[in-house]
Amino acid sequence: MKYRHLHKWGEYKNNKNLVFFAQIMEELLFDFSLDTYKPSAMNSSLLCKEALETFDEIDKGNIAAPNLQHVLDEFCDNLDKDIVSKLLLEIDLDEIKAVLKDRGNGKKRIITSHDKKILLELLQKQLTINKYKKKTEELLISVISSEENLKDVRALARNYVTTLKNIGYSHEYIKQKFFKYFYNLKESNTNKNIEIFLSIFDGIKKTYITVCKGTDLFEDIIIADKAKNNMILDVIVQKQLNKEYGNISDFNIENNEKYIYVKDIKAMDHISAKNISENYLKRISSIFSLFHHKKNLTFSKKCIVEDSKNNCSYRINQSINVMHKCVDSRLKPAAKKFAKIISEVKFSKESLQKFLRSSELHSLALNSESNENKIINLWIALESLIPFTKDKEISNIENIIEHIMPCLCIIYYPRLYFRFYSDLFIWNKGFMKNLIKDIDGQDSYEKVLKIISLSRYEKKREEIKNKFGDYYLMKDRFEFFSHLFSNSENLKKGIENHKKRLEWQIRRIYRARNLIVHSGITPDYVEILITNLHDYLDIIFQTLIMLVIEPNKIDSIEQGFKYTQLSYSEFIKSLSKKRNFDEEWITMFSNLNNIYHDSKKMLQ
Repeated sequence: MKYRHLHKWGEYKNNKNLVFFAQIMEELLFDFSLDTYKPSAMNSSLLCKEALETFDEIDKGNIAAPNLQHVLDEFCDNLDKDIVSKLLLEIDLDEIKAVLKDRGNGKKRIITSHDKKILLELLQKQLTINKYKKKTEELLISVISSEENLKDVRALARNYVTTLKNIGYSHEYIKQKFFKYFYNLKESNTNKNIEIFLSIFDGIKKTYITVCKGTDLFEDIIIADKAKNNMILDVIVQKQLNKEYGNISDFNIENNEKYIYVKDIKAMDHISAKNISENYLKRISSIFSLFHHKKNLTFSKKCIVEDSKNNCSYRINQSINVMHKCVDSRLKPAAKKFAKIISEVKFSKESLQKFLRSSELHSLALNSESNENKIINLWIALESLIPFTKDKEISNIENIIEHIMPCLCIIYYPRLYFRFYSDLFIWNKGFMKNLIKDIDGQDSYEKVLKIISLSRYEKKREEIKNKFGDYYLMKDRFEFFSHLFSNSENLKKGIENHKKRLEWQIRRIYRARNLIVHSGITPDYVEILITNLHDYLDIIFQTLIMLVIEPNKIDSIEQGFKYTQLSYSEFIKSLSKKRNFDEEWITMFSNLNNIYHDSKKMLQ
C-alpha cells in the first residue's frame, strides 16, 4: 500500500470521501494486494445468478444437491450487508431469507426447492447486473458528495469493481482508466469528477479487430472457420498491415509466420477484446491438435487491437499470468532458500512423495496458459495433500475443508497485521522508529502491536492517527486493527466470519472445477478463483515446510494437519475467554506470526 501525494488535487484534496475512494480503488486494483483487499468474486446480483445456475447443474447431475444450500446461505448473508440490493429489492428481506434458508428441520417440508427457484427467478429480475451497476454508481456519487461515510465508500468501491469485471471489463483496463483519471490530471479535481470517472464505463460493447503473429498453418483453416458466422479468422500480408496501421517494423513476421487477423470481436474494452481473441485462437489450436499431434497452431501474445467505430488502435503486450500476481522473491535468494529447504525437510517417504507430486501439479498450473488447466491442476495439488477419510458420511469436499480450514484461519490476522505493519514503515519509517523507541519489546513488530492493542498506549495511537493526514486509507486500517485487537471477542468474531466466507469460496472453487470437467463451462470469475486457490495452496505448503524443518514437530503431512488443527483449537479456546489484550496475548500472537512469516520467507 503506497501513499500518493495529492498535489494535483488542489482544494479538492479536502474531500475526504473522494480521496478515500481513490486510495481504496488503487489497493483494489493493485495486482499484488492481499486477497482480502482485492475485489470479491461475487456480489448479490451474481450470487443470485449463481444460485439459479446451481439449480440447473443439479438437475443435470453435474453438482450434488447439498451444494445448493451453501450458495443460498451466502446469498442471504450478502443481502444482509448489501446497501445496493436493499434499494433494488421489492420483496421484504426477512421473507426472502425465510424461504431460501428453510431446511425443513426434520418436519414435513412446506417450502420446496421449486419454491426457492421461483423466488430466485423473481429476485434475478430485480437484481440484474445492469440495474445493480446503475444503482451502485448512483450511491457512489451520493456518498462521495456527502459527509464522511468511509464504510459505505469502501463497500461500494469493492462492489463496483466486482460488477465491472463481471460485465466484461478487463482488470487492466479499469486500472489504466483509474490511474489516468485520478493521478495524472493536469487540473484540480472537482466534486463532479466521480461522475465523469464512472461515465467511462458505459456498459456498451464495442466491435474490435485484433492482429497477431502466428504459424502459417492458420492459413489452411480459414474457410472452415468462416462457416461459423461468428468471429472471422483470416490471414493478411505485411503490405495490408502497414496500410492499416502505419510502419510496424517492430512487429515483423519471420519465416513460416503469418499475420492472424480476427474481426467482429464484441467486447467492453480493447484489452478484453485481446483476451477474447486469444482464447478463441487457443480453442482453435486445441481442436487442431486432435488431428495433428506433432505441430501446434502457435501465435504471439503481443497484438494490435483496433476499435472499429472510434478508428483507433492499441498495441498490447502479453498479459500478466494470473498465478504471477503474488509476492515473489528474487531468483538468487529463492535458490538459497530452496537449497536450505531440501537439506532440512525430513518427511517420511510416503509424505515426501505426496508433497513432491503436489508441488509438480502446482508447477504445471504455473506454466499452463489455460485458466481451466490452472484451476484443475491447483485443485488436484490441494486434494492430493489432504489425508484420506474412511468415514463414508463425510463427503470429499467436507473432508478437504475440515483439514485446510485451521491452516488458513490461524494465520489470517497475523498475515493481515504483518502487511499493515510493513505498510506503516513504508509510509513513514523515521516517524515509526521514533514512535516505538521507548516501548519494550523483542522487535518493532511486537512494539507496534503493543501500541495498537494495549490500552496504556492511547496517546501514541492518537499521535499516529493525527500524523496520517490525508492518508485516509491507512488511518481507516489503523482504526480497524485497533478495534480488532482491543479484546479477544472482536478477534474471535472476525475469525469466525472469515472462516464462513472461506468455506463458501472453497466450495465455489470446487463447483467451478466440476463445471469445467463435467459441463465444459468456465465461470467468468475464474481468474479470481485461481488467485484464491493458489494462495490457499501456498499457505499450506509454507505451513507444512515450517513444521517439518523445526526439530521434533512433524515428519508426515498428516501430522502437519493435525498439529495445525490442535494449535488452532487452542488459539480459539484462548479467545473464548473474554478479556482485553495483554502482554501474554502479544506473545501468543507474535508466535503465530513467526510460524507463518518464517515459512513465507523460506519461499520468497
